[in-house]
Amino acid sequence: RMEEGGRVTLGFAEEATKEEEKNFDCGTSKIGGKPIWLHPEVPKLDDLCCDVCKWKMPLLLQIYSQLPVDNAPHRVIYIFSCSQPSCHYSLRNTPQKGSFKSYISSVPQDSDLISSGSRLLPSKPINTCEICGCPTTLKCSKCSQVFYCSRDHQEIDWRVGRHSNLCGKTDPAETRSLTNKPGINFLFKQYEIAQCSEDLQSTDTNSNIDLEALKSKYTTSED
Repeated sequence: RMEEGGRVTLGFAEEATKEEEKNFDCGTSKIGGKPIWLHPEVPKLDDLCCDVCKWKMPLLLQIYSQLPVDNAPHRVIYIFSCSQPSCHYSLRNTPQKGSFKSYISSVPQDSDLISSGSRLLPSKPINTCEICGCPTTLKCSKCSQVFYCSRDHQEIDWRVGRHSNLCGKTDPAETRSLTNKPGINFLFKQYEIAQCSEDLQSTDTNSNIDLEALKSKYTTSED
């Protein structure tokens, strides 16, 4: 991201620990995992499906991108991508539309939709699917504690995600995670995006930036 004053913001993927993941909120920029919704008015389930194969798309990127102005509203960009390679290119090797979708969610800083706590979260919880994190109102009819976007995802969690053993016996908050459950590989692997700012070599916006030098500065190599 280009900033005023001749600076550029770069992001690098870093794997987060389980403890760090617990502190993720709407202000966290990340790759993969489940989306953390900012606004209660979320996309409809059909809008999160690939237009080519019609399957639900996992989150690819969640970027907190507040504009650099006074009292700017909180703003989060969500990008979803189909995990099927064939949906991105046709037999003629040309891009197909609808295998990527993006959404922008914005809330004023003083909005009562935002929690008053230290973390940037909605004031009222948004019910999301246990498997993919998509917003939903459907829940397990037996325990009424775990939500699913579809019967397919409910069956996956029942058979593979161990909900058949935990249903009604365990607090869902104790087992809930932003990443894939063991044995279920629907989501892209989650990484936090660490951001840093660097001065450009000149005020010319067309000047070259030594990206490799910046990358080596902010990453460590394994011996």
